[in-house]
Amino acid sequence: MLATRRVRASALALVAWSLFEAGPARAQAAGDADVLYDRGLAEMQAGRYANGCPLLAESYRLDPQPGALFTEAECEAKWGRIASALAHYEEYLVVYARLPESEQRAQQARQSAAIAQKIALGPQVPHLTVRLATSAPKETIVERDGRLVDRSQLGAPVPVDPGEHVVIARAPGRAEQRQSVVLSAGETKQVELAVAPPTAALPAATTPKPVERPVSHGGLAYVVGAVGIAGLAAGGITAGLAASKKATIDDNCDGRFCNQDGLDAATAAQSFATASNISFGVGLVGVAASAVLLLTEPSSSKLGRVGLAGGPTPLGTALRSAW
Repeated sequence: MLATRRVRASALALVAWSLFEAGPARAQAAGDADVLYDRGLAEMQAGRYANGCPLLAESYRLDPQPGALFTEAECEAKWGRIASALAHYEEYLVVYARLPESEQRAQQARQSAAIAQKIALGPQVPHLTVRLATSAPKETIVERDGRLVDRSQLGAPVPVDPGEHVVIARAPGRAEQRQSVVLSAGETKQVELAVAPPTAALPAATTPKPVERPVSHGGLAYVVGAVGIAGLAAGGITAGLAASKKATIDDNCDGRFCNQDGLDAATAAQSFATASNISFGVGLVGVAASAVLLLTEPSSSKLGRVGLAGGPTPLGTALRSAW
């Protein structure tokens, strides 16, 4: 029994604490709402409805008092937003019907004005019917003036404020469809939104493959071949010059000693022999390289032929080439 009483006491304390905490917050909201209401009313009376009406709407949101709602409707009616005004007059009448009798007596003049405005504004409110093409996918959404349109409203006349209205249809993978329509007081119009075909997928970017072109070795082969042939020719000439010194050496040397002419001839012969060996080496390497370049030429048809023939000549080895 004692435990039950403790539980009940705790619950009551929690409720009391919640009310204590919520009280200052509600008081603050009500205070802010009063400030907004006074500012909004002053703006409305000055004819600055675009400033005043949103302030009155925010005041009612913070502290939903019937007088703020009625004043907001009055502001919108003066602003020319008669569909919004009519909706708020109707909302006010619903709120009025739920008030205690004492508060209804205080709001009686406003109730009469709301009924009169509802009768007067009703015929003036424009209506807009928005239709969606039957081919539209189920995922299509429709917006009017930046607000989502419920599918139950599609195909039905909906009250709107006079002026321009923008209607947009959006579907995944498709370009949005947009239409603009202007309505005057009492006017009725309809728009039908088609849906764009699916957006074609762009081909994936590919890196172009480099074009492989065979590299021609023909020109280089000819140059290298010419150098090789020149080397072989130079080797043959120097070999012949070295051989030409043999007679002078024999005449001026006895096998152990040589006079000055013999020594000069021997030195020259040795120099010519060395130059001949070097020239033959360069020539052979050049001709061999030229042959390799021509054989690896990518073209199916060779641009030239090289042939070498050698044989003894009075100066050594003679070479013949054909291109």
